[in-house]
Amino acid sequence: MTDERSDPNRKKIIGMLKLCVSAVLLLIVWRSAASGGDLVETLRGANPLLLVVAAATFAAGQAVAALRLHYILLRLRRRVGFPTVLRAHFIGIWFNQLLPTGFGGDIVKLLVLRRPGDTLRFTRAVLLGRAFGLTALLLAAILLVPFYGTVLTRTRPFHAIALVSLAGLAGLGIGVIVAGNRNLTGKLARPLKFIFLLLQDMRRFARGRPFVEQVVTSGLVVLSVVACFVILGWALGRPIGFATCLVIVPPIIVSMHLPLSYGGWGIREVGAVALLPFGGIPPDIAFLMSLLYGLVILVSGLAGLVLWHMPGSRRLTRGGNPVRDKPSTEDAA
Repeated sequence: MTDERSDPNRKKIIGMLKLCVSAVLLLIVWRSAASGGDLVETLRGANPLLLVVAAATFAAGQAVAALRLHYILLRLRRRVGFPTVLRAHFIGIWFNQLLPTGFGGDIVKLLVLRRPGDTLRFTRAVLLGRAFGLTALLLAAILLVPFYGTVLTRTRPFHAIALVSLAGLAGLGIGVIVAGNRNLTGKLARPLKFIFLLLQDMRRFARGRPFVEQVVTSGLVVLSVVACFVILGWALGRPIGFATCLVIVPPIIVSMHLPLSYGGWGIREVGAVALLPFGGIPPDIAFLMSLLYGLVILVSGLAGLVLWHMPGSRRLTRGGNPVRDKPSTEDAA
């Protein structure tokens, strides 16, 4: 009984700590950015039409992210209609902002998509969607190295980011290669076995049509986030080049994955104020761009909240048997 009670209390304490970290970081960055101008006045002068366009751009990108998950499920032989996946994805966006874990939305997304007795494969699909998205961001930091000197006033911090990204992707690549040895699966402990299965799943997307699907959808999601930042800069009266944001924004979004703050708030703003000025963007505008980006996520999350309360959405968590395709040669990849 003690363990059962302490676990919820521990989660509450962690949630409160993350909330405090977000609040403190936002306050520090706010005070630092405010020294460069009147933030409230700048916000009042923002173009409302462009703010709507930015929100629509982000939402469109998240629809593509849902399509990416739809493709993953198909390749894992779990046929779920795209409307269902789209609804689950936007519901997940809302709970990612509501829950302090940073991946709470993924858990809710899983509950919406899964079928009784078939949770493991759906769990792996959701994690693969997150992994492919993060991989695309890390890959962007590496591929854009040749352009650093043309859009940045200082390149050394970004070269460091590119090296860390390269190390992370190299480690992932080694793991995927090792996972090709299926004889190791039975010799591993349960947690490691799950990771091993996840890496084996990733091998399915290393070539052919699955590879193209993931590259195209992940690339479009990254571009939509970059475009959202560009439009937010325009809305604040700062004409910001797409190339500049393409180089700087991916590392900022990666920082949101650090499990240190509540829903990425605070960490994202620190990253924006630290990195966007290297592209000629003043710290106060950088802070407001990041803050508005967070509000854009919340707006998209509100759509998920509405979908969560629609008839049938929660009933999906108790849905029927999974629809499985027959085994194919692709499953041996």
